[in-house]
Amino acid sequence: MNANFEQLTLSLETPHEGVVLLDGTKNYAEFQQNDFRRMNISGTLSFASHAEYDAFVAYEARRMRITIQNVNSGMSLGNVLSLDNTAFLGYYGIRFHIPSMKFLSWSTPIGGPNRLQTSFTAKAEYDDTIGEMFRVELNNVTSGYGA
Repeated sequence: MNANFEQLTLSLETPHEGVVLLDGTKNYAEFQQNDFRRMNISGTLSFASHAEYDAFVAYEARRMRITIQNVNSGMSLGNVLSLDNTAFLGYYGIRFHIPSMKFLSWSTPIGGPNRLQTSFTAKAEYDDTIGEMFRVELNNVTSGYGA
């Protein structure tokens, strides 16, 4: 996507149901999936061209990658000479990969000669070529978070 997000919400739905024990206690023995996993995306974006709107009208799948990095604090991971902001190397951060995203709704009120802002809803779809619906990368030095 070639747009600037002003507000973004990612929500992951993993529908499950409990399987009750047969001993009459109403305690659950296990949880099993009862529907497909879904990732919903919504937010507000601004853009300078109509390419994203044309993708929505054509119901075209788009790739989305969101990267949040701490590049200004002076903290780095590993060799300082190998820091690369674009390759997601050496800085603390999190990255979301969504290989196939489709817009579901798009609201574009024309507000005048200023930049074009729009609120939207979208969904992530499973991509057969990559074999995933989404991927999250975390770049830090902590190997685990325990209680």
